Amino acid sequence: MNWICFSFSWKFFYLVIGFSLYFNVHVFSQSYSEVGLLNGINGTCGDCEYGGGVSFVDFDGDGLDDLTFGTELGQNLIFYKNTGSGFELLEAPVDNFDENKQILWFDLENDGDKDLFVVNYQAPNRLYLNNGNFNFSDITESAGIILEDTPSFSAAIGDVDNDGLLDIFVSSYSLNNFQNRLYRNNGDNSFSEISGSAGLPDNYVLPNATAFFDFNNNGLQDLFIGNDNLAFLNQMLKNLGDGTFEDVSSSSNLDVAMDAMNAGIADYDNDGDLDIYVTNKVSENQLFRNNGDETFTEIASQVGVDNQINQLTWGGNFFDCDNDLDLDLYVSSSLKTADFPSKLFINDLGSGNFSTILLENDTLSSFANAIGDFNLDGLMDIVVNNAIVNNIPDNEDVFQLWQNTTSNANNWLKVFLVGTESNRDGIGSWIEMYINGQKYVRYKHCGIAYMAQNSNLEHFGMGPFTEADSVIVRWLSGNADIFYDVTANQILTIVEGSSPIINCDEANISAPVSMDVSICDGDEIPALEATAEAGYEVYWYGNPTGGPLLVSNSTTYTPTGAG
Repeated sequence: MNWICFSFSWKFFYLVIGFSLYFNVHVFSQSYSEVGLLNGINGTCGDCEYGGGVSFVDFDGDGLDDLTFGTELGQNLIFYKNTGSGFELLEAPVDNFDENKQILWFDLENDGDKDLFVVNYQAPNRLYLNNGNFNFSDITESAGIILEDTPSFSAAIGDVDNDGLLDIFVSSYSLNNFQNRLYRNNGDNSFSEISGSAGLPDNYVLPNATAFFDFNNNGLQDLFIGNDNLAFLNQMLKNLGDGTFEDVSSSSNLDVAMDAMNAGIADYDNDGDLDIYVTNKVSENQLFRNNGDETFTEIASQVGVDNQINQLTWGGNFFDCDNDLDLDLYVSSSLKTADFPSKLFINDLGSGNFSTILLENDTLSSFANAIGDFNLDGLMDIVVNNAIVNNIPDNEDVFQLWQNTTSNANNWLKVFLVGTESNRDGIGSWIEMYINGQKYVRYKHCGIAYMAQNSNLEHFGMGPFTEADSVIVRWLSGNADIFYDVTANQILTIVEGSSPIINCDEANISAPVSMDVSICDGDEIPALEATAEAGYEVYWYGNPTGGPLLVSNSTTYTPTGAG
């Protein structure tokens, strides 16, 4: 047997390569209280076709999750600033009196402030540039966004070519006149429409939900499209890394016709890949478990998240509501009746199933929901954009803020990303947290579920553990950063390149081998990574003293060669 040996600290091997243990922490109660009015939130979407969009993103950069709501035709977007003691209704910084669907805050210029993209229903979509001090300019036309009265519901923002610039995908809910659009960021506040050259299907279907995510863990952002109507199949588009996408809907087992309403994407089973939850208008919801080989298996009924037939469910969002290390699921229902309420599904990975919890008085007509933590207590809250149904006004159809009041001793960690080579928002990044050999992952989205945008702070429940062995961020640029011994109950800000992993694979290592390490004398090498080619094994060795590997005098380290 050939083998390669690298000099390195045992610590990294233990954390990243080592054996896997699973810990399940049972929590016996979860509690939510509706506190919208108590915190200054008293708006309403009005008569919105299938609801309005909602964002739980900090739009002014003060570290607090703010709220942005879409509204009916004739009413402007609604902005609530989180003051730390409640919410303040702002004078709208933009004029948008169309019916608003997806609302997405993102850093277009990588300049540190949030710009705004708004999907409008049967009206042109709008792009607003933040000029600083929360002052905006409508640059839709000059940016190359096509002005068309598109009946759109959803959009997703990501970096499809890993160039550090954020691109925009917009769906079109149309059977004849309009098509889906992919806009590539040119880096000068303009976009090029590349749907055709990128190989995106131009068939006219009825998309309700779209999301960028890395379905095969290869560092590229792929695209899922959930289509309405039983005549149209859901679509999975694989990013080939050359500027084009391949339709793998059939081979991935995602080509299902089901009146799709939602694209809830997360690693619900803690196996390191991303699964998809799709809500349904006329029959059971479906959970597609990622098999790790570019295929999915539908298992909703097996684990108890299929929901009831004919319930009319919409937004479905994964998050850890009780900080017990696994992801739970909140699903909105538009049938205003005690028989078909919105539901919170509690994940118990010890049994592999979900149990159902109903929030008290959560019986309004709900469509879009988003997840954040408005009071920074480490417990994730839910905001819901309710709407009038069937043109019947109801004064109770107001925005709702559900405060998480769960009482337990579990810990948590939030991660805030700042990209340097990658896009500044860190969209498309993988975040890995290791505790006792078990890996837990989050993936940074911009546009998720149904017309929703969750908080920019990625949240991990930590159960009874007071420290994570390590936290790793894998950026779209290919860079990776690692932090050891991360204390619980904090917001950890990670700047790309601040604690880099040296990737041996990227250094084209073969045996025998020497590796050039560009680090100053006396600095600790934070981590090394390598995978073995066929016929080789990788062995890790620490220093004779057991300490970390340090750079001294020479930057060349020569592992032992093949034997």
